[in-house]
Amino acid sequence: MAINEGGLAVMMRGGWAILHYALAVIFVLGAIWSFVCPVNSVFALASVLGLLLLLQGIFTLTCGLAMREELPYWWLDEAAGGLLKGLAIWISTSDRMWDAGERNRRRARLANLAREVADTGRFAPGARPIVVVTKTVRDPGGWNVTLPPLTPDRGYGRPP
Repeated sequence: MAINEGGLAVMMRGGWAILHYALAVIFVLGAIWSFVCPVNSVFALASVLGLLLLLQGIFTLTCGLAMREELPYWWLDEAAGGLLKGLAIWISTSDRMWDAGERNRRRARLANLAREVADTGRFAPGARPIVVVTKTVRDPGGWNVTLPPLTPDRGYGRPP
């Protein structure tokens, strides 16, 4: 895309050439960034594809409703629009941000752990202590829970 925009910029004059050069630079920077963070790039592409399919499904449903007096098979547009919207939701849920329930459960578990360590200075019976150098537990869901420092007088698994 960047090569295409650069070629168009050479053929254009004035403001359009500047616009095409700017787009070529943006596309090159986007390509570099996709190599830096490939997993995020895949999820971003899935989100964009889900949005496009959702818009196409809404458009197909609207066309089917508008043409119901003119076409005997208008209901096929309705069915296709519904399937497109379902596909869009399915693709969009592959993104990590839709799993709010699991993310909230992880956050609650970490908050309970931090509260227990802060209150008692030790972990629950049978739980193995977590060695945290920075005193922060990083949850894969994106939540940080700061634990109090464990000192010999406050625990390491012994009563305070």
